[in-house]
Amino acid sequence: MRVGQGSPQVNSIRLTDGYAGPLTIGPAVTTGALELRTGDIAQGANTTLTVTGRLDWSGGRLNTGPVAARLRLTGSTATGTIDPGGGTLRSGDALTLDNQAALTLLAGTVLLTQDVPVDVASGAQVRQIATVIGGILAEVGGAALTQFHRISGPNSRWDAWNGRSDLPVLVNGGGLPRIHGSDPEESFRPGTFTANGASGLLYGNSSVAVGQDGTLVIDNSNTLDAKNGGLYVGTGGRFRTAALMRGQYARPEDEVLIKGKMAVAGGDVALSDPAYALSAPPAPNEHRFVTLRVTGDVVWSGGVYRPGIGYDLNNNRGQDVWRSNGKFTITGGAGGAVLGPRYANLAGGPYLTATWWVIEANDLQYAQPNTTVGFETPAQNQELNARTLGTSLGIEFKPR
Repeated sequence: MRVGQGSPQVNSIRLTDGYAGPLTIGPAVTTGALELRTGDIAQGANTTLTVTGRLDWSGGRLNTGPVAARLRLTGSTATGTIDPGGGTLRSGDALTLDNQAALTLLAGTVLLTQDVPVDVASGAQVRQIATVIGGILAEVGGAALTQFHRISGPNSRWDAWNGRSDLPVLVNGGGLPRIHGSDPEESFRPGTFTANGASGLLYGNSSVAVGQDGTLVIDNSNTLDAKNGGLYVGTGGRFRTAALMRGQYARPEDEVLIKGKMAVAGGDVALSDPAYALSAPPAPNEHRFVTLRVTGDVVWSGGVYRPGIGYDLNNNRGQDVWRSNGKFTITGGAGGAVLGPRYANLAGGPYLTATWWVIEANDLQYAQPNTTVGFETPAQNQELNARTLGTSLGIEFKPR
């Protein structure tokens, strides 16, 4: 059966009830609904199957041929569910979501074989729940085709609960992926997002790269496993952790763990950023201290680190900590790394004589001898000192 002569528009395409197919798609087809539960859909080279309403895929195969093609879910009323049922669904299509489309990925494996296999743009939303997004490195002219998923465009979201990508991930242009716990109904159950891939096309051959105007958020107590290529935050990129709930001043939460290396080369790093708190925004000066622990080496060559420093209601000193289990290398000076601390309940303790140790490592080094780390604003440079002691970097107030 063939659909698609003359670029038609159809109400719906449904492959159900044991239909084996294949259904052949012509140059371009737009449908209000696509239901694929059995059988095969075959597409020609460089064709696009566009869904503007409802997508349900739980069986069968998309684009069974060896050619490059695309499935596009588009529009503010477009919604979709891909449910492998704990098994594996295969597609030769790249998957594009744009114009506020929303897609939910459920437990199992979705195996994609095209370049930029998942492209989330223009305010689209993805919910990944215990899903593995796989990929096969295709070959073009005998050369391996480097693949990565892309989350780009204002308000483009990717929310993951215990998800995994076997390909690297690029975030930029307003894209915002967020790593939650293991259960979307229970935010306090820790979870892990695994990024297995590493691409030479991404900065630093990384597994996850956050570029200009991209933001990666990890809820406190959760893990990014990027041990193959690590995490890279470039110029204009943002890395955030988010408090799970509000409460008393400076109540600590468990660490955020990054398995692998980390490089920050011009973006900024903020821990327990109140803008991303899961519950109501914290009250003024309220902060939940957290440790960002990186199992590999850290290179901080530019950008701003914004740790919270201060006290809890019992006058116990607390701070956010960026910790490396390996070597932590800092490039200071003009154009290098700077500190931009946020104050939490400073009136609660003797802050003028305190030191907050906000960086810790097994081996703390400076890229150039006799380097000092400055602060983000002139006022902070006037009132604060950065102090290095052994393998720790601290912040303290200058004598008054």
